[in-house]
Amino acid sequence: NASMMPCSWLVSRRLAETVGPWNEALSLDDDGEYQCRLAAASDEVRFVGGATAYYRVGNVRSLSWQTSRKALASQWRSMQLCMGHLLALEDSDRTRQACMTYLQDNLTLFYPDAHDIVAQMRERAAALGGELQPPAQGRLFSLTRRAIGWSNAKALRMLLGRQSTRLRSLVQP
Repeated sequence: NASMMPCSWLVSRRLAETVGPWNEALSLDDDGEYQCRLAAASDEVRFVGGATAYYRVGNVRSLSWQTSRKALASQWRSMQLCMGHLLALEDSDRTRQACMTYLQDNLTLFYPDAHDIVAQMRERAAALGGELQPPAQGRLFSLTRRAIGWSNAKALRMLLGRQSTRLRSLVQP
């Protein structure tokens, strides 16, 4: 359930041609889906610990920050494709559990507002042999949620996260 920035991947031309271009139908997490296809089509993936890449953060207008209905639908479609790539390689208890973890870890993106996507995620979890639990909440989030509701607490958390990211980008060289 982790990915690396696309700029940090060194991919052969043969592999890039094999997997094809990014899925332009996805407006969010198109890079994650592309990386899943790369990994699925690779003989091996190597990690070089000393490599460095610089990545600009704090651009709240970037696709990564989008929370529109279209963006959420794109995120869910990308997740479905990624799970499909994994299960096509190996459909086992281990990979089904990895898909369950992926679903559970990303449930907070959709919960509670995108009811239809949450319902689809629950159906997918059941098909994998599991059950999704409500997203975990920290103590501060729980207090805020009780005071202003889940959706408002989530929006406030995202706003504060954006401000924190913006401040970090101003302080860091």
